[in-house]
Amino acid sequence: EFFPEGRIQYYCVLPDEAIDFEGLRALIEKYRIIEWYGYEKTAADYQNREWFQLSVSFENITVNAMGTEPPPHYWEFRREFLELQKRMIDRAVSEFGMEEYR
Repeated sequence: EFFPEGRIQYYCVLPDEAIDFEGLRALIEKYRIIEWYGYEKTAADYQNREWFQLSVSFENITVNAMGTEPPPHYWEFRREFLELQKRMIDRAVSEFGMEEYR
């Protein structure tokens, strides 16, 4: 829904203002990502489930979470994160000259 199907890659150096760090921080705090520290669960029907993997580094800790059985509020977080990522990519393309890498 946010990106075309398939693999898309971008490669460039962006200034800090191209990244919505405050938006990312707000999502991390809203969904209490710190509680996902060390999360790793596999669903019983793992072959029919989406694999997720998340790594977020804070000042002195890195939160890693992964598996096919997502933690609480994962789907809400995923949707909002993809919306934010899409806005950042669109802005980087239009304002900072980022191009798709082929």
